[in-house]
Amino acid sequence: MARAVAEAEERLEHVRRWQQRVEQEASLFYGAAMRFRDRLENDLPRTEDHLLDMITSLEAARRVQAAGS
Repeated sequence: MARAVAEAEERLEHVRRWQQRVEQEASLFYGAAMRFRDRLENDLPRTEDHLLDMITSLEAARRVQAAGS
C-alpha cells in the first residue's frame, strides 16, 4: 500500500512539473502574441500613415519637377 501511495505521489509531482512548464510556455506565448497585436493595432497604422505622407510628398515633388521642365 505504501508503495502505491509513493508511486501515485511521484506521478502527481511529475504532472505538477509538466503543468508548471505548460503554464510558463503559455505565458511566454501570450506575451509575444500581445506584443504582436500591439504592433498590428498601433505601429502598423502609424507606419502606414507615414508611408502615405512620404508618397504624397514624393508625388508633389514630382509634379513640381514636371512643371519646371
